[in-house]
Amino acid sequence: MIRRTLCAALVAAAASGTALAEFEFNFVEPPPVGGDANVTLTSGETLKGKLVALDPSTVVIDHPVLGRMTFQRTQVKEVADANPPPPPDPDSFFKGWSWTFEAGATGATGNTERFGGRIALGGARETSTMATSLGASYLYGVDDGKKSQDRFELNIRNDWKITDSKWRVFGRGILEYDYFQEWDWRLTGVVGLGYELYKTEKTLFLPRFGIAVTREFGGSDNRWIPEANLGFDFTHKFNDAAKFFFTFDSYWSLLDFPEYRLVASTGLEFLLDASTGMIFKVGAEDRYDSTPGADRNRNDLTYFATIGWKF
Repeated sequence: MIRRTLCAALVAAAASGTALAEFEFNFVEPPPVGGDANVTLTSGETLKGKLVALDPSTVVIDHPVLGRMTFQRTQVKEVADANPPPPPDPDSFFKGWSWTFEAGATGATGNTERFGGRIALGGARETSTMATSLGASYLYGVDDGKKSQDRFELNIRNDWKITDSKWRVFGRGILEYDYFQEWDWRLTGVVGLGYELYKTEKTLFLPRFGIAVTREFGGSDNRWIPEANLGFDFTHKFNDAAKFFFTFDSYWSLLDFPEYRLVASTGLEFLLDASTGMIFKVGAEDRYDSTPGADRNRNDLTYFATIGWKF
């Protein structure tokens, strides 16, 4: 009898240890009692509420609509903190980057022979103290055997976030080449302030203002020209697979006022395959120059549709 009792106790202890180990495995970083928790059931449902109790046998939450809910251990797949702390910042500027490569082409044959292509590479990195982005793009087009578009742009920007404030300081550099402009190359540098006028997990509206200096090379006017820069960034995530973006900048000459330039880019980005990072992007870029030079249009509008990958 004693031997049987000891064996039963050992089996029960082993079973309890196994259950406890499984419990610890499924509840990796549970929130504190009284905190917001996401409870994922074995059926696939996820419920969010205040955590009331958490032990190896039951999970109890206060749901804002359904009230107090008690689940047996076998019903719960995972309990996670609904408001986890942000991950620590990378220990190097060269870590924490996300990259995107995209490419697209358009063409036509018949009455008009037309070909157009676009490739772009972009990088982004954000920490608690700064946000950095860089991008390079090249566009080329041929209409009836004649070059109709030949443009390259390199864009680098860094925002320094001000602690406990919606304000941020930014610096930006832009290098442009355009075969169809009066100039060959144009260099622009900007420093200024941005303000997070509206920011949520899904939406960011960031107006900006600053002072820019621009110089054109290979044209008729190669002066360094100071400019006032006014613009904004707007992004909105519809869900994890779709995002809208709109960026606008205006540059107002401080030497030859009211000469000005406008630059806008807008579009939609869709995540096609999360496992490979495959995306589809469609949008438009518009550039307007109040003084484009002789025999050149003031407005230059480009549409694009590209396939790309995030890595």
